Amino acid sequence: MSRDALLVRRAGLQTTVQDLGRPGYGRFGVPLSGAMDTESLRLGNMLLDNPAHAAGLEMTLVGPELEALGSLDCAYTGADMNLTVNGRRLQPYRAFAVREGDVLRFGAVRTGARAYLCLRGGVDVEPVLGSRSTAVTARIGGFEGRPLLGGDIIRALEPASSTTPLVRGLPQSLLRRHGRETTLRIVEGPQVAEMHEALEHLLAADWTVNGRSNRVGVRLDGPRLPVRPQAWRTEGVPIGAVQVPADGAPILLLADRQTTGGYPKPAVIAAVDLPAAGQLQPGDRVAFRMVAIEEAVELLRERESILSSARPEGRSAGAIESTISALETSTVTELEVQRGSLAFKWTRPSTE
Repeated sequence: MSRDALLVRRAGLQTTVQDLGRPGYGRFGVPLSGAMDTESLRLGNMLLDNPAHAAGLEMTLVGPELEALGSLDCAYTGADMNLTVNGRRLQPYRAFAVREGDVLRFGAVRTGARAYLCLRGGVDVEPVLGSRSTAVTARIGGFEGRPLLGGDIIRALEPASSTTPLVRGLPQSLLRRHGRETTLRIVEGPQVAEMHEALEHLLAADWTVNGRSNRVGVRLDGPRLPVRPQAWRTEGVPIGAVQVPADGAPILLLADRQTTGGYPKPAVIAAVDLPAAGQLQPGDRVAFRMVAIEEAVELLRERESILSSARPEGRSAGAIESTISALETSTVTELEVQRGSLAFKWTRPSTE
């Protein structure tokens, strides 16, 4: 079961439905897709007690304007996109509630590239190959395989639980900071032996994100890497591959990348840093640091341990009920609490 949740009044630069992707179909030429910053999507779902793979909206660089079609619980994560609800500014990594007629306006990012809006229960579109993710290049998933357009109606699945957050956020120590300079850790790629000189140049240089970057790949401007003219073998392309085409300008291949390719790949981004790569915006500066595969695995294991043990901070509907019970047995006659766009007001019933 699902219900109408949001009306798209303005679509933004590129707003798509994404979950954690559709793994297992690369051999058929179907890209993984899914959120470019999977960690931010997971944290948004955590705030709402959704399954980690629940679909949300991924907004790129400039966000949409949305109108609530009913009461909704939402979470906003990822890059700061200057969200306002009825003109009231909200910070990222918070859960909040909206009522019918409320207007959510997302602006332009300051740092980072992508923000996420999650709804309690998850965004509902028809799954394709087990995923609701939009693969724009393949034109499947999401809303007819395309970004959202003005007039689209976003539907939300009915949540398994009716618990509603009052004020809920995440510990600051859990959050990644998005800046204009990023260092990505890399491991050796499939062609490291043939591209050793290129790898040394990659590590030594400073790079700038090119404006032609997208969900397929982040293009980098900087010195041209040396590439030997030869016939390279066509093979599977791992997510995070640092591909060097014939012109020597590296490309970081990400969520909507092609599944096979014949250009050499001297390095691959460590999985722990893929969310950071997904937040790169044009003009950002990028450096690389080599780590051993064993270290990359350990870094990912440590981060996953932190994420799996994290718990949102705040109170839920159960806390509201216990608060009301306590107020009824106290001498308090009235209490009003305002937190962001959420309000709680209680007045002792008249005994007359």
